Amino acid sequence: MAQWLKLQVADTLGIAANLTFPLPSSYIWGLYQTFLPDVPRETALNKSAMHWKLLEMLCADGGASRYPQLGDYLLDDHTGLKCYQLSQKIADVFDHYLMYRPDWLHAWEQGETVAEISDKDTQQWQAGLWNELLHKTTALGQSTLHRSTLHLALLETLKSESAAGRLPAQLFVFGISALAPTQLQLLQAIAQHSEVYFFWFNPCQEYWADIVDQKQAAKLQLKAEMAAHAELFEVGNPLLASMGKLGRDFLSMLLAAEPQQADLFYSEPATSLLVRLQQDVLQLTQRNVGGHLSAQELFGNGELAPKLEIASDDLSLQLHACHSPVRELEILQDRLLSLFEQGQLTPGDVIVMMPDVAAYAPYIDAIFGAADSHLRIPYAIADRNAAEESPLLISFNQLNNLLPERLSLSDVMDMLAVPAILRQFQLSPAEHLQLVHWCAEAGVRWGLDGDDKARFNLPPETQNTWLFGLKRLLLGYCTGAHELVFEAENPIAPYPELEGQSVQALGKLLEFIDALTDLLLLQQTPRNLAGHVLQAQELLARFYLLDDDDAPYVAQLQRALGELAQQSENASVDISQFVFASALTEQLQSKGVGQRFLAGAVNFCTLMPMRSVPFKQVCLLGMNDQAYPRQTRPIGFDLVAKSPARKGDRNRRVDDRYLFLEALLSARQGLYISYVGNHQRDNSELNPSSLVSELLEYCLQTFALEGQLGLAAKTTEQNLLAHLHTRHPLQPFNPAYFQAQRPQSFQSRYLQLLDVPRQQDNAFCMSPLPQIEPVSEIDLAQLIDFITRPARYFLRQRWMVRFTQSRDALKETEPFDLDGLEKYQLRDAIISRYVSGDDDIDKTFELLRASGNLSTGSGARVTFDTLWQQCRDMATTIRDWVNGQRPQRYNIAVNTQPMKLTGVVNRVYGNVLLHWHSGRYKTRYILGLWVEWLALCASNALLSEARLVCRPKNGNKPIYTVTLRRLSADQAQQHLADLLTLYQDAQRQPLLFFPDTAELYLRRGDRESCIAEYSREPSDKASGGEGQDINNRRICPDLSTQFDVFVTNAEVILQPVLANMEGN
Repeated sequence: MAQWLKLQVADTLGIAANLTFPLPSSYIWGLYQTFLPDVPRETALNKSAMHWKLLEMLCADGGASRYPQLGDYLLDDHTGLKCYQLSQKIADVFDHYLMYRPDWLHAWEQGETVAEISDKDTQQWQAGLWNELLHKTTALGQSTLHRSTLHLALLETLKSESAAGRLPAQLFVFGISALAPTQLQLLQAIAQHSEVYFFWFNPCQEYWADIVDQKQAAKLQLKAEMAAHAELFEVGNPLLASMGKLGRDFLSMLLAAEPQQADLFYSEPATSLLVRLQQDVLQLTQRNVGGHLSAQELFGNGELAPKLEIASDDLSLQLHACHSPVRELEILQDRLLSLFEQGQLTPGDVIVMMPDVAAYAPYIDAIFGAADSHLRIPYAIADRNAAEESPLLISFNQLNNLLPERLSLSDVMDMLAVPAILRQFQLSPAEHLQLVHWCAEAGVRWGLDGDDKARFNLPPETQNTWLFGLKRLLLGYCTGAHELVFEAENPIAPYPELEGQSVQALGKLLEFIDALTDLLLLQQTPRNLAGHVLQAQELLARFYLLDDDDAPYVAQLQRALGELAQQSENASVDISQFVFASALTEQLQSKGVGQRFLAGAVNFCTLMPMRSVPFKQVCLLGMNDQAYPRQTRPIGFDLVAKSPARKGDRNRRVDDRYLFLEALLSARQGLYISYVGNHQRDNSELNPSSLVSELLEYCLQTFALEGQLGLAAKTTEQNLLAHLHTRHPLQPFNPAYFQAQRPQSFQSRYLQLLDVPRQQDNAFCMSPLPQIEPVSEIDLAQLIDFITRPARYFLRQRWMVRFTQSRDALKETEPFDLDGLEKYQLRDAIISRYVSGDDDIDKTFELLRASGNLSTGSGARVTFDTLWQQCRDMATTIRDWVNGQRPQRYNIAVNTQPMKLTGVVNRVYGNVLLHWHSGRYKTRYILGLWVEWLALCASNALLSEARLVCRPKNGNKPIYTVTLRRLSADQAQQHLADLLTLYQDAQRQPLLFFPDTAELYLRRGDRESCIAEYSREPSDKASGGEGQDINNRRICPDLSTQFDVFVTNAEVILQPVLANMEGN
């Protein structure tokens, strides 16, 4: 409101400077200082000061014993948070009494009981606590003057004629919907000496202080004692009666003050639905009729009072049902672009309001901030606090509250990723990623060390802590060993993958962990507010290297810390870090990030009082059921809520209803309302806010499209509903938005997609892609990856698309419950050590546990023994075959057409290529062995056979062995040439080959069972068919449509393998 006034003054006078617009409470406090002696700059009984005094009274001074009504709640309050929160609520209640029930406090101070309060027990402890609060304030040498006593004293002072000399000649009160009764009393007193101009936004030019909504009217008619006078209570305009309670009560209070009235109502020509709706409210009518409409008139098109006709192109009121906040903003963006294109509006003419702008802020930036340059709309977001906007402050709050944190791998690495912290510890983003990988591989899960876990009442186990992982990393770098190292009889398994200059990042990580450890230790000691503030300053200096971009947020932080330090005079009690962290967070959340309202852009802000300035286009987002009017629950011991209501009492839901009415009346050209009206998952319809429903119902009862009054009333309503209310598709690229007759989207990138001829699901990339630069050489591992998973290979290499995460989410708990992949990896590790000649199973167990791969305690041995039982026969068989031989390394260099094949084969024992897998047989295992075997045979390696050992695909046999016979060099080169040709063709078009399904077909020859197996759904006992893989499903959702191509590829790739292999 202040910003709007400044602009209006500047527009009229040419300049506006050095203007201040105090709020009523701050202006009245200035009057206290002017007229009354010894009034401090700030009351010692403001909400914050009362909060900290009450905290000390209840927590440190035995308050729980003096007020047994509160004692039960404060039991077991080890952190002090319950006492902190209770004190805050009591301070809120007392502050509310100061404004709306000052007579209660005055009575309590006189030792009297307030008769209108029915809850005597609550009144007793609150009166005692209030008087004790006054005594404590006096003991601190502070003034006990508060708004209640000052109010009475100022009223008495203003009765003197001498007061006029110290008052302004004129006082203007502007843009305020309602005032507390005490504030209005003071304005009346000032009016005895000065001219007080109260500019009040009165929605109606008629007398409407006694109108009631339809619900109240029905109640009055049911009351026998009121039935005789029911005709005196009119509904008038249903919208005003329903939504205008706040204004109606305040109007009664204003009229009771007997002001000199000057009505300045403005009536516009009724050119649109919105203007006619506003005129109805202004004139206290419906359908241009001031009296009550009968049900027959109201629910029909009307004979005595026909519905008002509106043009078919009238879009002054729009209601939009969307699937999500993101869709709300996407649709709003297109609607605004349409209005700007028509030349009706500029961005500064638009305000967008919602119940909570912070919840929408990320989406606003994502939609409006990332728009193409030619679609860019200037915008500003107001009403966000610093703690919500700044990653630095979010990080600071997290570091300032380490005690409840488990300090998991992801937690710590997220803290370290903040740019200012990376700069402080001289780490680059690339080094940060490397550290994440190393720590995850080293088994770091959570906790600084074993003792740190004691904070959560857990055994002091060091395994999987930061100390555990860092020791592994350091020993691996220093020793390069793969075997156990013992430290005070505790085994440590070095992590040997560190080498070179990159290890410097590990030293920087150690510095950060040391700083965290020191900080955590400091936070475990309670201290007073001043001590906590000093510690927070040290935290900022130790962890952050700030730059110019951080300066505004650091200034906010410093101001918040300074204000907390000032409260140390109100509470000298030592408080825990939990309490201080909560206090600082709240202090930061109360701080805005600067004035960003009305800057010549589309303004996004929270729907709140004093925003009823006239904008040409008013947009309301998030008008969802349960979201608006906002839900509030009164505090259980709030005596105002338990006592008879008085005029001027505030209620959040009533306030919100009036805010909605003000927004409706403030729109000069258009009112745009959107809400989440459909569920994203099942498309079920969701209700809008009750206020939107009331508005829509009113419109359907009052208006009709031009020329449709002759239709049935139901048809008229349905047509108007379709005109006003739009239910949008789930996606912004729906073809409905791009109809030539009525385009609704400016997003050309979606139109380009729709212009491409739509392909059937089974026609993925049927036409070859353009040829890329020819490949002259391929690595052996790359060829194996292609043959075993061709769909995934094509999507990743040619499309550069990964349908799965590039890395697993960081694990944050100890490995108590191993998944299938983890068990498979551990079995392979056990077999590898056993085959290499280390038959000491106990040592293998210690190594795996010392690597952090097994749980702590006796459960680790149980898990290991189970895994050993599962793979013992396989390990023994393989070891007998190997017979102590070391694996040989063969370098591959095969010159064949169409490209050269290079690489390394490692697992050759004697004259046998040997692969093993501890899992059940999969066709890709034998394919991997086959490609390596072809490379060795083509290189004339003197080997006799290749062997695969695994578990059978079905059944309980412990071992399944597959043997590949030796091929001549010419045969091997021919098979390799076939595979390489397929690889070359697959650079332009995905290879339709699915190994398991291919083997099933080549063995059985049954097309239908093969297709069924490919599409088989997963179950609790078995994974699904290959068609359930996201990569395979993308290129071949229906195998039956491309079965012949699939069979041809299967015969080329897999038939030679099956012809050569022997299994048992």
